[in-house]
Amino acid sequence: MTRLLRDRYLPCEHGQAWDLATGDLVSIDGHDRIEAPSSPRLCEVLDHGREAEPRWVVSDARSSAHAAVLVRRVAADATARGFVPIAVEVYRRFRDVLCDEIAGRTLLLIARGQAGRDASWALVDAAAASPRPHVLLTLRIAPGADATVVREARPPMPGGRLAARETGRSFRPTWLSR
Repeated sequence: MTRLLRDRYLPCEHGQAWDLATGDLVSIDGHDRIEAPSSPRLCEVLDHGREAEPRWVVSDARSSAHAAVLVRRVAADATARGFVPIAVEVYRRFRDVLCDEIAGRTLLLIARGQAGRDASWALVDAAAASPRPHVLLTLRIAPGADATVVREARPPMPGGRLAARETGRSFRPTWLSR
Protein backbone atom coordinates (compact mmCIF):
# COMPACT_ATOMS: atom_id res chain seq x y z
CA MET A 1 0.00 0.00 0.00
CA THR A 2 1.41 3.34 -1.08
CA ARG A 3 1.32 6.14 1.48
CA LEU A 4 0.69 9.68 0.33
CA LEU A 5 2.94 12.31 1.85
CA ARG A 6 1.12 15.40 3.11
CA ASP A 7 -1.99 14.24 1.22
CA ARG A 8 -0.37 15.44 -2.00
CA TYR A 9 2.83 13.58 -2.89
CA LEU A 10 3.25 10.01 -4.16
CA PRO A 11 6.73 8.78 -3.12
CA CYS A 12 9.06 7.38 -5.78
CA GLU A 13 12.75 6.52 -5.59
CA HIS A 14 15.75 8.48 -4.31
CA GLY A 15 13.91 11.10 -2.26
CA GLN A 16 11.58 12.15 -5.05
CA ALA A 17 7.82 12.12 -5.33
CA TRP A 18 5.07 12.89 -7.83
CA ASP A 19 3.18 16.05 -6.93
CA LEU A 20 -0.38 14.90 -7.55
CA ALA A 21 -1.64 18.47 -7.97
CA THR A 22 0.83 19.49 -10.68
CA GLY A 23 2.00 16.16 -12.10
CA ASP A 24 5.63 17.19 -11.56
CA LEU A 25 8.39 14.99 -10.17
CA VAL A 26 9.73 16.90 -7.15
CA SER A 27 12.21 16.46 -4.33
CA ILE A 28 10.44 15.37 -1.16
CA ASP A 29 12.45 17.83 0.93
CA GLY A 30 11.81 21.53 0.61
CA HIS A 31 8.12 21.45 -0.30
CA ASP A 32 6.83 22.80 2.98
CA ARG A 33 6.89 26.43 1.89
CA ILE A 34 3.78 28.44 2.52
CA GLU A 35 1.91 29.48 -0.60
CA ALA A 36 -0.08 32.69 -0.69
CA PRO A 37 -3.77 31.89 -0.17
CA SER A 38 -6.09 31.31 -3.12
CA SER A 39 -8.96 33.52 -4.02
CA PRO A 40 -11.40 33.93 -1.11
CA ARG A 41 -14.18 32.71 -3.39
CA LEU A 42 -12.32 29.52 -4.19
CA CYS A 43 -11.56 28.98 -0.51
CA GLU A 44 -15.28 29.39 0.16
CA VAL A 45 -16.01 26.59 -2.34
CA LEU A 46 -13.54 24.36 -0.50
CA ASP A 47 -14.92 25.31 2.90
CA HIS A 48 -18.52 24.58 1.95
CA GLY A 49 -17.81 21.76 -0.48
CA ARG A 50 -17.63 19.35 2.43
CA GLU A 51 -21.29 20.01 3.20
CA ALA A 52 -22.69 19.43 -0.29
CA GLU A 53 -22.61 17.20 -3.34
CA PRO A 54 -19.77 17.05 -5.88
CA ARG A 55 -19.25 20.41 -7.57
CA TRP A 56 -17.61 21.63 -10.75
CA VAL A 57 -16.24 25.17 -10.70
CA VAL A 58 -14.34 27.20 -13.28
CA SER A 59 -11.74 29.91 -12.77
CA ASP A 60 -9.60 31.84 -15.24
CA ALA A 61 -5.84 32.39 -15.27
CA ARG A 62 -3.99 35.06 -17.24
CA SER A 63 -1.35 32.65 -18.61
CA SER A 64 0.02 29.12 -18.21
CA ALA A 65 2.52 30.40 -15.65
CA HIS A 66 -0.28 32.07 -13.70
CA ALA A 67 -2.28 28.81 -13.85
CA ALA A 68 0.71 26.92 -12.39
CA VAL A 69 0.86 29.38 -9.46
CA LEU A 70 -2.90 29.05 -8.93
CA VAL A 71 -2.63 25.24 -8.89
CA ARG A 72 0.06 25.32 -6.19
CA ARG A 73 -1.97 27.80 -4.12
CA VAL A 74 -5.24 25.92 -4.37
CA ALA A 75 -3.47 22.61 -3.64
CA ALA A 76 -2.09 24.06 -0.40
CA ASP A 77 -5.53 25.40 0.55
CA ALA A 78 -7.16 22.09 -0.32
CA THR A 79 -4.80 19.97 1.81
CA ALA A 80 -5.32 22.36 4.72
CA ARG A 81 -9.05 21.64 4.45
CA GLY A 82 -8.71 17.85 4.20
CA PHE A 83 -8.97 17.48 0.42
CA VAL A 84 -6.54 15.45 -1.68
CA PRO A 85 -5.62 17.73 -4.61
CA ILE A 86 -4.95 15.81 -7.79
CA ALA A 87 -4.64 16.89 -11.41
CA VAL A 88 -7.13 15.21 -13.73
CA GLU A 89 -4.37 13.72 -15.91
CA VAL A 90 -2.61 12.35 -12.80
CA TYR A 91 -5.89 10.92 -11.52
CA ARG A 92 -6.42 9.15 -14.82
CA ARG A 93 -2.88 7.75 -14.80
CA PHE A 94 -2.57 6.73 -11.12
CA ARG A 95 -6.15 6.05 -9.97
CA ASP A 96 -5.61 2.28 -9.81
CA VAL A 97 -2.39 2.72 -7.81
CA LEU A 98 -4.01 5.26 -5.49
CA CYS A 99 -7.38 3.57 -5.04
CA ASP A 100 -6.66 2.54 -1.42
CA GLU A 101 -5.19 5.94 -0.54
CA ILE A 102 -8.04 8.02 -1.92
CA ALA A 103 -10.90 5.71 -0.96
CA GLY A 104 -13.17 7.63 1.37
CA ARG A 105 -11.25 10.88 0.83
CA THR A 106 -12.61 14.07 -0.68
CA LEU A 107 -10.76 15.02 -3.87
CA LEU A 108 -10.03 18.35 -5.45
CA LEU A 109 -9.63 17.44 -9.12
CA ILE A 110 -7.74 20.09 -11.08
CA ALA A 111 -8.11 20.39 -14.86
CA ARG A 112 -6.12 22.75 -17.03
CA GLY A 113 -5.14 22.82 -20.66
CA GLN A 114 -5.96 19.64 -22.58
CA ALA A 115 -7.08 17.87 -19.38
CA GLY A 116 -10.37 19.72 -19.66
CA ARG A 117 -11.66 17.00 -21.98
CA ASP A 118 -11.30 14.37 -19.25
CA ALA A 119 -12.54 16.61 -16.44
CA SER A 120 -16.17 15.56 -16.34
CA TRP A 121 -15.16 11.89 -16.63
CA ALA A 122 -12.84 12.26 -13.63
CA LEU A 123 -15.52 13.87 -11.46
CA VAL A 124 -18.08 11.18 -12.32
CA ASP A 125 -15.51 8.41 -11.76
CA ALA A 126 -14.43 9.83 -8.40
CA ALA A 127 -18.04 10.27 -7.27
CA ALA A 128 -18.90 6.72 -8.34
CA ALA A 129 -15.90 5.30 -6.49
CA SER A 130 -16.47 7.27 -3.31
CA PRO A 131 -19.66 9.23 -2.56
CA ARG A 132 -17.92 12.32 -1.22
CA PRO A 133 -18.37 16.01 -2.03
CA HIS A 134 -15.50 16.14 -4.54
CA VAL A 135 -14.69 19.43 -6.26
CA LEU A 136 -13.54 19.71 -9.87
CA LEU A 137 -11.70 22.94 -10.63
CA THR A 138 -11.22 23.77 -14.31
CA LEU A 139 -8.67 26.49 -15.00
CA ARG A 140 -9.02 28.29 -18.31
CA ILE A 141 -6.38 30.57 -19.84
CA ALA A 142 -7.83 34.01 -20.61
CA PRO A 143 -5.44 36.97 -20.98
CA GLY A 144 -6.42 39.74 -18.58
CA ALA A 145 -8.52 37.33 -16.50
CA ASP A 146 -9.40 37.95 -12.88
CA ALA A 147 -8.48 34.80 -10.95
CA THR A 148 -10.64 35.87 -8.04
CA VAL A 149 -13.73 35.02 -10.09
CA VAL A 150 -14.93 31.45 -9.59
CA ARG A 151 -18.05 30.27 -11.41
CA GLU A 152 -20.15 27.14 -11.09
CA ALA A 153 -19.72 25.10 -14.27
CA ARG A 154 -22.80 24.30 -16.26
CA PRO A 155 -23.26 21.44 -18.71
CA PRO A 156 -23.55 22.36 -22.37
CA MET A 157 -27.21 22.83 -23.20
CA PRO A 158 -28.22 22.59 -26.85
CA GLY A 159 -30.52 25.42 -27.83
CA GLY A 160 -30.17 26.98 -24.38
CA ARG A 161 -32.30 24.28 -22.70
CA LEU A 162 -31.50 21.02 -21.01
CA ALA A 163 -32.51 18.31 -23.44
CA ALA A 164 -33.51 15.03 -21.87
CA ARG A 165 -34.27 11.63 -23.26
CA GLU A 166 -36.27 9.01 -21.49
CA THR A 167 -34.32 5.99 -20.24
CA GLY A 168 -36.64 3.61 -18.48
CA ARG A 169 -38.41 5.42 -15.64
CA SER A 170 -35.91 8.22 -15.26
CA PHE A 171 -34.82 11.04 -17.49
CA ARG A 172 -31.19 11.45 -18.44
CA PRO A 173 -29.76 14.61 -20.00
CA THR A 174 -28.51 14.01 -23.54
CA TRP A 175 -25.15 15.58 -22.68
CA LEU A 176 -24.55 12.61 -20.34
CA SER A 177 -25.44 10.14 -23.08
CA ARG A 178 -22.68 11.18 -25.45
